[in-house]
Amino acid sequence: MSIDSSLIEKESPPDYVTFRKGVADRNVLDLRNEFHSFQEKIMASMKEFFDKENNKITKFIEDFEELKTSIQFINDKYDELKTQTEEIRSRLFELEKIYKSSQKKCDLIMEVGNKLDILELNSRQCNIEIVNLPEKRNENLISIIENVAAVVKHPIDKYDVVAIHRVPQFNPKSGRPKNVIVKFASRMLRDSFLSAARKEKSLTTEKLQMPGTIHKLYFNEHLTLKRKKFIS
Repeated sequence: MSIDSSLIEKESPPDYVTFRKGVADRNVLDLRNEFHSFQEKIMASMKEFFDKENNKITKFIEDFEELKTSIQFINDKYDELKTQTEEIRSRLFELEKIYKSSQKKCDLIMEVGNKLDILELNSRQCNIEIVNLPEKRNENLISIIENVAAVVKHPIDKYDVVAIHRVPQFNPKSGRPKNVIVKFASRMLRDSFLSAARKEKSLTTEKLQMPGTIHKLYFNEHLTLKRKKFIS
């Protein structure tokens, strides 16, 4: 059985149908290309955005790590300072205990010193001290004090003077003669003699008929070294 070619031609689609299909394919391809281009732009933009954000996050993490390091350093220093503070506090506590103990000892020493000073002063209550009396070898101090007594018009006998001697100067380099200490038999006798000697305000070695350079003599109570320092 044969087919009429004219019939086949009649049943074939027209040419414009093929044309429309080609146009549609190109449109789809263009859309695909545009979409692909758009997709690449979006992906590039997203990549750029996320890269920036990653950099920010990385920088933030680095800054955070530095902050952690700084905080750790501060914590370590704080712990170190706290330890040192505790050590200082402990030392201050010990020093305070030592100070209180030392203060008690100082108070006790001062109290004992004051008592000794009073005892020493009481032991000197019958003494006078003659200052600036020139020294001579083989001098007779008893004769000198008797001569002084005669000049100040306060005669004494040999029983009125218990002891008489010279004492070194507090400052040996002063060059002044050693002071003379006279111990009388009683405090009353000491006081009356001292009063008479002080009334003779210009008593000198010349009045005592002592040869050599003229020296003015001074008569004082025999004070302790502590009281002398206090007066001076």
